[in-house]
Order: sequence, then C-alpha cells, then structure tokens
Amino acid sequence: MRAQQAVLQQRNEITLLKRDLDKRNGELKELMETVRSQNHELSNKVRLKTKDLRQSRLSIIAKLARVAEFRDKETGGHIYRIGRSSVLVGRSYGLTDEVCEDLFHASLLHDVGKVGIPDSILLKPGPLDAEERAVMQTHTLIGSEILGGEEGTLLKRAMEVARFHHERWDGRGYPEARSGESIPIMARICSIVDVFDALLSKRPYKEPWSADTALEFIRRESSAAFDPSVVQAFLAVAPDIAKLRTGSLETEGLEYLPEFY
Repeated sequence: MRAQQAVLQQRNEITLLKRDLDKRNGELKELMETVRSQNHELSNKVRLKTKDLRQSRLSIIAKLARVAEFRDKETGGHIYRIGRSSVLVGRSYGLTDEVCEDLFHASLLHDVGKVGIPDSILLKPGPLDAEERAVMQTHTLIGSEILGGEEGTLLKRAMEVARFHHERWDGRGYPEARSGESIPIMARICSIVDVFDALLSKRPYKEPWSADTALEFIRRESSAAFDPSVVQAFLAVAPDIAKLRTGSLETEGLEYLPEFY
C-alpha cells in the first residue's frame, strides 16, 4: 500500500512538474515573441537612423565635393562618375561593401584640392607649361590638408585618395613618388577611373577619346601607371562604367550602392 502511495505521489509530482514546465515554456515563448517583436522594432529604428546618418554624411560630402564644381563646370559629372566607378572597381577587386561605402565617399573628394588652384591655371584652354603644371600638382597636397583626419576614419581615407590618386605604380607619380602597394588601395582604384573618365571627357585642351582608345591606354599602362591587379578588376566592369556617362548623376537612390542607401 505504502509503495503504491509513493508511486502515485511521484506521478502526481511529475504531473505537477510537467504542468509547471509547460507553463514556464509558455511564458518563455511569450517572452521570446515579445523580445523578437521589440528587436524587430528596434532593428527598424536603428536601420532608419543609420540611413539618415548616411544620407546626412553623403549630403555634407557632396556639398564639399561641389566646391570644386563651382570653379570648373566639367567636374560635377566627373566627381559622381568617379564615385560610382570606384565602387564598381572596388567590388570587382574584392573589397567589402563597408570598404566600398568609404571608397565611394572618399573618391567624391579626390579633387577637392583644386579649390586652391588659380583660375588662370585651372581653366586654361590649352596645355600647361612646366611652372603651371607644378602649381596644378599641388592640388593633391591642398586636398590632403583640407581632409586630414584621424587614423581609420573616413576623412583619413579621403585624405589618402586626394593626396595619392596621382601616384603611379612604377613610382613616377606625385606628390611623393610612391610605388606599388605603398600607394593606398583606394587611391590606386581612384587613379584608374579618374584617368579613364578624363580621357573620355572633352576638356578645353583636348577632344574626348573613344572608349576603345581609352581602354587600350589603360591596358598599356598596366604595371606602369596602374596596379595590374586593379587594371584587371577595372576591365571586368568597364562596360558598366561606360554606362555611367549616360545615366543620372543624382546621388539619391544610387543603383550601384543598394546596400548603402
């Protein structure tokens, strides 16, 4: 009898424990659903805030980049094509989306130093002489002074692009005659797309080149002016880069940066 009572008591205890466990499981499920709902709401708020901050940052950078546009009417379209082209090459090269986002913003400011170049040189309707060319080359130093930032920041990367986008892979560029991988990767990417876009553009001192002629120049300068690995990444997306010349230059809703904006 006592044994049967003990078994019944154990069964009752197990039943009560199971009921209690079921109750706790239900409460936990309800709690997790609440947490998921709140996390979703919080995630949406964070995503919207991040988007707002990115848009604000882009707006500030775009306004800074447009300073050069007021001096040289050709640079407006050039600036945004360089930004988008750099992202296309960066992705082709294997850079992460996070790095490509900084690359886009930094490359918009590659020529900001031209605000310090006299109109008589910047807008001269013909080739520059040696003295004028030396003055023009200082736009890389002026840009880096304007954009100087702390290590690891966007402005630091923008400063590097502004300062080094006229360096050459073979060490015969300016302002520091850097060579190879001592040139920051963002500057190496910007260098190629900057030259390509300039070749395709009409300038006071030159007619536009054809796309085929410009591409042949880029190929020929591989391992001389340009990093050969970046040249390969560029050539892989060259048709898409060429399309940018016929598209909208608005920064909102960038079709090549869907993850960023």
